[in-house]
Amino acid sequence: MGGNQFLSFCCHPAGYANYRHRAADPDLCGQHPSGPADLCLDRRLFSNPLQHDPGSEFGRSQSAQSIPALRRLALANALAPAASRRHALLPGWPEDRRRIGLDRCDRRGIRRRLGRARRGTGLPHSGIRLPPQHSTHVRRTAADLRNRYSDFSDLQPAVPSDAEKVARKRHKAGELIVREKAEQQHTWITNAKLPVALLEPDTALDLQSADPEGLISADIRIEGSRIAEITPPARRQGKEQIDQREGMILPCFVDMHTHIDKGHIWPRKPNPDGTFDGALSAVLEDREVNWDAADVRRRMDFSLRCAYAHGTAALRTHLDSSDPQHKISWPLFAEMREEWAGRIDLQAASILGIDRFLEGFGPELADQVAACGGILGAVTFMMPGLDEALDIIFQLAADRGLDLDFHSDESLDPESRSLRHVAEAAIRNDFPGRVVCGHCCSIAYQPPEEAEACLDLLLEAKIAIVSLPMCNMYLQDRAEQRTPHARGVTLLREMRNWGIPVAVASDNTRDPFYGYGDLDGLEVLREAIRILQLDCPVREWVSVMTRWPADIIGRPDLGRLAVGGPADLLLFDGRNYSELLSRPESGRRVIRSGRIIDSSLPDYRELDDLMTGKSLKGAA
Repeated sequence: MGGNQFLSFCCHPAGYANYRHRAADPDLCGQHPSGPADLCLDRRLFSNPLQHDPGSEFGRSQSAQSIPALRRLALANALAPAASRRHALLPGWPEDRRRIGLDRCDRRGIRRRLGRARRGTGLPHSGIRLPPQHSTHVRRTAADLRNRYSDFSDLQPAVPSDAEKVARKRHKAGELIVREKAEQQHTWITNAKLPVALLEPDTALDLQSADPEGLISADIRIEGSRIAEITPPARRQGKEQIDQREGMILPCFVDMHTHIDKGHIWPRKPNPDGTFDGALSAVLEDREVNWDAADVRRRMDFSLRCAYAHGTAALRTHLDSSDPQHKISWPLFAEMREEWAGRIDLQAASILGIDRFLEGFGPELADQVAACGGILGAVTFMMPGLDEALDIIFQLAADRGLDLDFHSDESLDPESRSLRHVAEAAIRNDFPGRVVCGHCCSIAYQPPEEAEACLDLLLEAKIAIVSLPMCNMYLQDRAEQRTPHARGVTLLREMRNWGIPVAVASDNTRDPFYGYGDLDGLEVLREAIRILQLDCPVREWVSVMTRWPADIIGRPDLGRLAVGGPADLLLFDGRNYSELLSRPESGRRVIRSGRIIDSSLPDYRELDDLMTGKSLKGAA
């Protein structure tokens, strides 16, 4: 046996293998006629390893006689074999003993009493009394052992506490590697608070019993990857449940306006003065120098991992599409969409100045977008020939069956009226597809009668509006040495009252247009409610980052809590909107397709090597 020491746990005694009536061998280093014991325990599990002799009592009733003394042997210099490090509690077994001890003839050819049907660890059957030699963490009542998963709150099997210190690896700040439990037939989430605005009317709940904030108590049953039931609260039998303790549940977020191809370049190319023009210049310089396929891919993937960990189920990004960047970013997006399928439903829209469609570039770009299954988009602003350019882009989209997504009037200039021109173009061209306009800041600074006339056109044209409150408040009304007076947001309440579909979204993250953000839908919802004053009460406005954007982008199955719908849920500690929106809820549990996922965030250090090198040459 050399420098390795072996300690029997519960299969064979540590002493003479052929004589089960004898006490453990006084010398663990002795040569056993039948070879080493079946199970090797990592000595790190115990402060001072113990010798056990379960043989004579194994599987039998216990007499009143005293328990034999246990002999302690100092094994300070012992080495655990490599195979024993594979698991903390059940390290493995020799190569010639592939099957579990209780499912195998022993070395004398005598089968154990439990027979071949018993599979699993080397523990006695859950229905029999356990010998006193077993550790106190394993020696529990028979009723306890019939259901080994005593802690089911996180859909994870329980682990004996001694092994837990080794088997569960902790990272900084209490971060824990999450083990996903195997598929369950069904799971109840009990004692939860659900927003009535996100429930379907055919639910079994009495929606009239909601509290003044529009929250109602309910239980949710998950079966496989779908929601099977939403019922009034009740006492549930069995361990397969999560007690929300009145915590809120939301569906996963739908983030319909982002720029993940720009994301996370702030460390290498910050905005020099915080202005819109400063952001444009900084992005242009960085794009010309750094945006090859490898750079864009890594930053996009990092962004998507952030969004996924925070609980986003669908995301639309705008891709800078000036020549030649469109030849890099669009094929890359198609690859990323395939890689992320089943985790985040990805959509993309082109972004470039509307004036480029007067220069003959439109057909090439439209073909590229169509080939990648994207959405045609542009930035609209007041210029000569605006209506002509709009007619071109509407016709290109109609010919290829594409939807449209515009950046419109991202300024506080009341003379900026391109949003009105977009609505008129949609009506004039009788456009059959979906049209979205983002930002639309200037309408909030136009005379009321002019703004209302524009709202009428938007309603007639069936145009949806997405507001980007965090980025708009950051950029708009910025001036050196002056405190901003305006919030920079659009008329979202008025649009909703007019019957126009509305939503909010993240927009830029850690780039020159907005130096912050992490694609966290809860942060966007929280800041939108504060900036746009969507509370008192919140009620239906919880839909602005969930249900409404899902409908706008053509995914009516997302963003709501519905029987038969996907079990893509966010479990929060907050029991009402004041609690939910006062803390970041970093400990939220994210359920995708009925299973809790690992929601740990990627480390910014992963991108450190991208923040130097080529960008320095661009700044020189």
